[in-house]
Amino acid sequence: PALWQEVRPAAALLVSYLEVLWQSPNYDCWEEHRDKVHTATLAALYGGLQAVHDYDPAVVPTELPISIRKKILTDGIADYGGLSKFVPPNTASPGKLVDASLLWTAVPFGLLSVDDPVFLATLRQIERELAVSGGGVYRYRDDTYFGGGEWLLLAAWLGWVYVELGRMDEARVLHAWIVEQATEEGHLPEQVDHHLLDASYYDGWVAKWGTSACPLLWSHAMFLILDDAIQQKVSNA
Repeated sequence: PALWQEVRPAAALLVSYLEVLWQSPNYDCWEEHRDKVHTATLAALYGGLQAVHDYDPAVVPTELPISIRKKILTDGIADYGGLSKFVPPNTASPGKLVDASLLWTAVPFGLLSVDDPVFLATLRQIERELAVSGGGVYRYRDDTYFGGGEWLLLAAWLGWVYVELGRMDEARVLHAWIVEQATEEGHLPEQVDHHLLDASYYDGWVAKWGTSACPLLWSHAMFLILDDAIQQKVSNA
């Protein structure tokens, strides 16, 4: 298609950049830990590069996404048998070992399938450490940003994974919980403060920045993705 031919040089330039720098430390999806290599970031790179390779193999060397996946599975496995937030794992900080962003190694980036034993071990650890009964999901156990609240976008992401696994009742619980967090105007916030991980940090963040972001487009986007995934699953049943 003409559009692809127009953007192809830019895509090739980006691929050449990633070939050199994909193993370099960088900020994670939460704009933190710039001195680390992050599993979720590598998974996003893998998903994008593999998609481009499938569409136009000449743009992405076959071994590049393969190397990224191998790096994670070789150096990014924690002692519990699932994925680590960092590559390699930071065993000195157990509260930062598991991050809910690890969900996207399977959905949507496909580095692992949702029924892969490594991903299922990761999912169980996220459920044990980060999922709140009946609703929200924390980023990681040591989170102190606005006291470490429950993030709506991560609840939606966990629900999306449940849809892919056929765990529809659990997906609907998360869907309903997100709806309950909406303001009177229908806005979805970044996070809620019902069960803070460390409430001693909350007032300081509010004094500095005001209340947590609302509306957050990422929360709205993930809710729509979850809602669509549930509807698609039901219609195809």
